[in-house]
Amino acid sequence: MIIGGAMRSEKVWPLIGHLTYQIRDLRSKTYRKVTNVSEGAKTAKTIIIRQRSAKLRAAAIAYYKRLNGGKLLCSVTNWSAPNIPLKGEIIELHHLKALAGHPVKGTTMSMNEAIKMLRPVSPNIHRMLHSKPGGGSYSIKEFVALTANKKRARI
Repeated sequence: MIIGGAMRSEKVWPLIGHLTYQIRDLRSKTYRKVTNVSEGAKTAKTIIIRQRSAKLRAAAIAYYKRLNGGKLLCSVTNWSAPNIPLKGEIIELHHLKALAGHPVKGTTMSMNEAIKMLRPVSPNIHRMLHSKPGGGSYSIKEFVALTANKKRARI
């Protein structure tokens, strides 16, 4: 079968079929009942955040890059950002001890101690680590065990 001037690929066709089902679902009565939605309005929000040390972040990134030949790798999956122009690091630093558990005025420790409390993780893994049902976070070891990841996490 020819689609758009090209031979139908067995890899592409399931995707087209999947999109057809998604469009059909959007035409269902459930979605037609919702007439208007609002997105993108600006609003003001007051939040309290924990301060992060820019020096610690830079030192931790440099440390973990040195360990991996100049690349910042996810400690769970070994994923690294693609080699394309990006405006910053994609890999994030995860605190092994949640900042919420620190005193209100923060914690002072040596740079080496502080770096040992951080692990580089991909954004998706970071989001999952902080998505433990009932609150709190998964430890990296706990997450690796739950996902049955056969690769050993570098912890």
